[in-house]
Amino acid sequence: DVLAHLIYWNEYVTGEVQAAVNGVHYTYPEGTTDEMNARAVVHYIDKSADVVRNAFERTYSELFACIKNLPDSAFEAGSAIEQALDETIHGALANNTYEHWPIHEAQIREWLAKQ
Repeated sequence: DVLAHLIYWNEYVTGEVQAAVNGVHYTYPEGTTDEMNARAVVHYIDKSADVVRNAFERTYSELFACIKNLPDSAFEAGSAIEQALDETIHGALANNTYEHWPIHEAQIREWLAKQ
């Protein structure tokens, strides 16, 4: 469930940033954060741990490639990308990745210890 949740948010921020880079409108998912999280878990509910882990690794790789390929201008104050995101690249990424993942680290370590 935790990895399904993280997969969703990896995909979310990758899509959001990629849309901003391409200058296209990003269609934000409908619903509250809790509703989005619940849909993410339901999507993977019948999948094996290996399938879910592989999906997380895929979304992490896609996110990494998205960030790696950002133009330098993406990090300039007031850039077109910042304007499209309505926040900085740092803000978009932090909310959904490197400030988010540690929140769930203990849950994942606890699960791994039981395996």
